[in-house]
Amino acid sequence: MTMKFLSSMGNTGFFLVCAMAVACGDSNSNIAVNPKTLFQKDEPQSQGLETEKQQPKNETSRSSAVVIKQQQTMGEKTNPVNMDDLGMPQLPIMPEKPVQNTAIIPIENLPCAGMIPKVNMAPVLKSPFVQLKSDFQFTEGPTWIKTLNQFYFSDNNTGTQYLYSIDKKNFTTGPTFDKNTINGNTIDYMGRLLGVGGTEGTIRRSKKTIDSLPTKDIFEVLVAKNASGFMFKGTNDLAVSEKGVVYFTDPDGYGDKVFAAFADGKVKAFDALTKMANGVTLSPDQKNLYVGSVINGNKSPNAAAIFKFDILADGSLSAGQIFASQPGTNCCFDGMRTDALGRLFATGPGKEISVFDTTGKLVEKLNLPAQPTNIAFGGVNGTDVFVTAGNAVFLARSAIPGAQFTDKLCAAMQ
Repeated sequence: MTMKFLSSMGNTGFFLVCAMAVACGDSNSNIAVNPKTLFQKDEPQSQGLETEKQQPKNETSRSSAVVIKQQQTMGEKTNPVNMDDLGMPQLPIMPEKPVQNTAIIPIENLPCAGMIPKVNMAPVLKSPFVQLKSDFQFTEGPTWIKTLNQFYFSDNNTGTQYLYSIDKKNFTTGPTFDKNTINGNTIDYMGRLLGVGGTEGTIRRSKKTIDSLPTKDIFEVLVAKNASGFMFKGTNDLAVSEKGVVYFTDPDGYGDKVFAAFADGKVKAFDALTKMANGVTLSPDQKNLYVGSVINGNKSPNAAAIFKFDILADGSLSAGQIFASQPGTNCCFDGMRTDALGRLFATGPGKEISVFDTTGKLVEKLNLPAQPTNIAFGGVNGTDVFVTAGNAVFLARSAIPGAQFTDKLCAAMQ
């Protein structure tokens, strides 16, 4: 996730764009500055988005494939802790026994499968983006913490992490990574919080599930700066599979690589097909990894690009291919997420979020008054969309829930 454009931004320009969007009444804008106008039908008016009502538990869901989770008893024993050459602990990524098994159900077997063509033609957002706050310095790394019912994100230049409560509609200081610059954040399959350490070149993980933990001294080094003989300079973004494999990028140190940290603590590098690997995310069925980047690196002509990799049975990556591209840009696609239909929401390369279908076809562009850095789905039904952009954060509501909320999909399609 790129941080270098911040110095060229100013609050004056940011608010000017917001004011112009309101004054001109741009019909193509996805921004609603006044949150009281957010809902037009039977929705309470308030700052931000109201929490959606809990759907019945017997709703069936689907994505490009649906993951049905079967809980299994987890053993207490874990792999021994390894120490790298610098004396920093590199921890086992997952316990010896998996927490859950998964079973993939074909999309055509689901009761709502017949509705998919109609849904794909509908607008991406049900309600436009609302600016929640704009006095941060540089926001990044949003992720949804289900146990807290809150979004978590970083203000990189201050080394501070925050929580935004959907219910209370307020901001509080969140669990902090020892004041280190943190870019990407995510939650693993055990409910632990992971964050890439930016210039520290590490990946850290909370010692426990994030629920009511204290805000300090709760993290440990998962991937060390010199893990497996590499020397990371700027770990940037990450995604964690249900098998416990952590995929991440380091554009400052290894822009031409995408990395995978495995259960035994070892890290492997794979050709990223680019010189500037950036944002990463998984498909809903976790068969593919998407990497946001730019074609030709820093050479001209440039084109922002997203690369797609097949994930093999052992978690390794196959040779990738270009999934989507946008010519005539000097930068790249940044943070990304998929929804339960498998559509990819990619921030950037300009002041927009590009939404692609599963074939790489552009579905819609969502405009913002500042260049977005990352995106996350959350909320009770997985349709609250939280975006970090410049010194601000935004919230919208999508028509389809995020990839981790496939159990809410059929209900959302009704």
